[in-house]
Amino acid sequence: MLIYFLRHGEADWPDWKKPDDERPLTEKGKKEMHQIGAFLANLSVKPDVVLTSPLPRAWQTAEIAAHYIDAKTVEDDLLAPGFGRSELKKVLKKRSCQSLMVVGHEPDFSKMVGKLTGARIKLSIEDFSLRINGKKTPSPSQAYGLVVGSVKDPEWEPPVPTARKSKTSMGGGGKGEQGEANGPPPPVVIPIGVQRAMAQRVQKASLPEGDRALPLAGLIFFQYRGKAQGIHSIELIYAGPAGKATLTLQP
Repeated sequence: MLIYFLRHGEADWPDWKKPDDERPLTEKGKKEMHQIGAFLANLSVKPDVVLTSPLPRAWQTAEIAAHYIDAKTVEDDLLAPGFGRSELKKVLKKRSCQSLMVVGHEPDFSKMVGKLTGARIKLSIEDFSLRINGKKTPSPSQAYGLVVGSVKDPEWEPPVPTARKSKTSMGGGGKGEQGEANGPPPPVVIPIGVQRAMAQRVQKASLPEGDRALPLAGLIFFQYRGKAQGIHSIELIYAGPAGKATLTLQP
C-alpha cells in the first residue's frame, strides 16, 4: 500500500484563547495548502481516500488537498494528536485500498516516517542549488553565517532619535551648527546581544548537516540580487549521496 503523509497547514494564532484542539488554519495556512494541493495534482498524486484527524486545522487541510486531487475525505479519530504505530496499524486494518493519504500532526508524522523507513542521510548545504528563471548556472547555497547580516529581528525596533537643537553664533550665522542639525541621522547600531540572538535563531532554523535521520526540515539560503517581481520560475536542485532531483517551486 502507498501511504502519503500530509501535515496540516499553518495554524499559529498568537492571541488564541480557546482550546488548542479548536485552532483552524490561518489565512496564510489556507493559501499554502492551495499551493500544495496544486503541487500534488501536478505530481499526479491519486490516493483512494484522504483520511484526516478530526481537528479543524487538519480537516480543513484535507478538504483543500482533496479538492485538487479529486479524492473524498473521511475523518478518523485515530489520526488525532498522539498518532503512532499502533494507530497506523488500526487505520490500515480498516482500509482495503491501494493508496491513501493521511492528514495529521507533528511531531507524530515525522516520528512515524522515521520508524517506517529507518532512513538516514548525510546532508550538506553544498548538495543544494537554486536555478532562477531558467539560468544555465544555478546559484549555490549560502552558509547561515553569511546571511545573518542581512536578516532583521522583527521584534527589535531602533530607538527613536532625539531632536538635536540648532545653535547660532555671533558673526558666523550658525551655519556650521545648523548644517549639523539638518544633516543625516547617525547610523543605527544594533546591540551585540540582539545580533547574537538573531544569529542563534537563524542557525537553529537552518538545515542541519551531517549524518541525520529522515524526515528532516530546515532552511537553505541562497543569494539573489534582483527584484522579487522579476522571478518567474524557481527550481531547487539536489545532487548528493541520495542521487539527483529537481523540484519546481512556486515563485
